[in-house]
Amino acid sequence: MNNITNVLLIINFEKRIPQTFISELSGELNRHGCLISVFENDFRKIEKMNIPVTFRSISCGNLPDDIEIAIVLGGDGSIIGAASDICEFDIPILGINFGHVGYLAELEETDISLIASVLKHDFIIDERMMLEAEIIRRDGSNIASPPALNDIVLSNGPVARLLNFDLHCDGILVQKCRSDGLIVATPTGSTAYSMSAGGPILAPQLDAFCLTPICPHSLNNRPVIVPGESKIEISVAENVTDNIDNSVFVSIDGHTAIKIGFGDRIKIERSSFRTKLIRLKNNSFLSVLNSKL
Repeated sequence: MNNITNVLLIINFEKRIPQTFISELSGELNRHGCLISVFENDFRKIEKMNIPVTFRSISCGNLPDDIEIAIVLGGDGSIIGAASDICEFDIPILGINFGHVGYLAELEETDISLIASVLKHDFIIDERMMLEAEIIRRDGSNIASPPALNDIVLSNGPVARLLNFDLHCDGILVQKCRSDGLIVATPTGSTAYSMSAGGPILAPQLDAFCLTPICPHSLNNRPVIVPGESKIEISVAENVTDNIDNSVFVSIDGHTAIKIGFGDRIKIERSSFRTKLIRLKNNSFLSVLNSKL
């Protein structure tokens, strides 16, 4: 198997990533004969750094076929955002942690010497389930969400209040909920917002996802784990107006927010896309859980 020679570099410039590290990483990739692609916005910022390496500027929605892996510099949120952007291109992601927890990242800043192993294909792929939502408006129109690696969340707007909504799974009523909202989390997302809301932690290899009410007003509203092929439908049972104080939203991985109106339905199911994470250290899920959380 030939070495990897085409790499997409994704940098979260909102993080305090030293320019010296970007330069060192780019130099390491260049020494191994890699063509380094970056998104247009990143390209303009990198140009100002005067790094003695040639970068190729590409569009986020139109990736060249020759890209073999993506290297993401940032925290878990950066990796989650990259997963949504490139999952349709089936490109494995290597995360280098510059965030707080770095649960999804494989390497730390001091692990740059391990890049050589990655370029030699000396790694395994950790595939992660993703979810997607469809918002069906009361007029029959619909909005499709981007794929979510972590979670899809129903929540209220800027004014805290309880929501009344019905939760169905495969056409069967699961709960009539009265809570601040609902988190539909993948196994990956089970260690994020869902865990904070009292949901269970799921091992990433499980083909299942979790439905976690947010601050439920009833002891009967508890988290539920459903099989991966399940089809979820949520309908808000109270009148939701366009007044900002009465707004309800569906958020996708904390990035995309879609406003929900009275009579709208939210359908959530497993996405056909999966996120591929590059793993080098062969740490077990439980050992990573213990060290990170």
